[in-house]
This record gives sequence, C-alpha cells and structure tokens, in this order.
Amino acid sequence: MTLGDLIRDYRERNDLSLEDFARLSQLTRPYIWMLEKNKNTKNNKPIIPSSATLKKVAVAMKMPVGALLEALDENYPVRLETKISLTATERAHIEKYRALTDEHKEDIDAQLNHLYEKDRADRVKKESPSSGKGEADAG
Repeated sequence: MTLGDLIRDYRERNDLSLEDFARLSQLTRPYIWMLEKNKNTKNNKPIIPSSATLKKVAVAMKMPVGALLEALDENYPVRLETKISLTATERAHIEKYRALTDEHKEDIDAQLNHLYEKDRADRVKKESPSSGKGEADAG
C-alpha cells in the first residue's frame, strides 16, 4: 500500500475529513490530498514523503512509525532527512543499482545479504576464542 492508501483507509474507518486528518497530523489539507492521490500537483510525479511526514502520520493514526513502515509497499520511497556521506564509488553503485531491472535488483539484494551474513559470521569467529585451540594443547 502507499501512504495515501493507508491515510484514506484510516480516514474512512474513523469518519475523518481531510481537514480532520490534517489537523491530527499537523500537515496541510492539500498535502494530505496529494499523499492520498500519490501525486505531486506541481510536477505530476508520485509524491515521496519525508520520514518526518511518516512520523506525523503515524502519530495521527495512533501507531508506531515501524508499524506504519511495515504496512507500506516494500519499495515505497521515503525521503530521509539525514545526511549520509557516501564515497564516489558508493554513489556510483547506487546509481547503477537504480538502473537495474527488478529481477536484477533481487539478484543483487540476495548476493549482498549473503555476503553481509558471511562477513558477520567471519567477524564473530575472529572475536570468539577458537574451540579447537584448547583441544590441541591438551593432547
């Protein structure tokens, strides 16, 4: 679901007008309308809400932000306000990833998850004492 779908469903279930929900969320009525239509009226493109907007919507809907995020489509875009510094290589990787087909993105995601878990397991092994060491010394 999009954020707009969730807002509209919530408003309908709770018999709230756009203005009512705007007041609860501390967002403007036109912005709530754009979220529900999933369209920015200035450029006709899908609207990408900020993480601050998600927090306001979650408060208005009396739910944790995490639960709101879980209800959204897996690839629903959210604009983060946090500045993350990336190297030129990291930026290039992101741009390449964005240009891939969904099928190839799934392949990359699976490979990245596999490498991440392998790296994590390797680090745990290095940090913990080797179980074979004591046995060799005892023999």
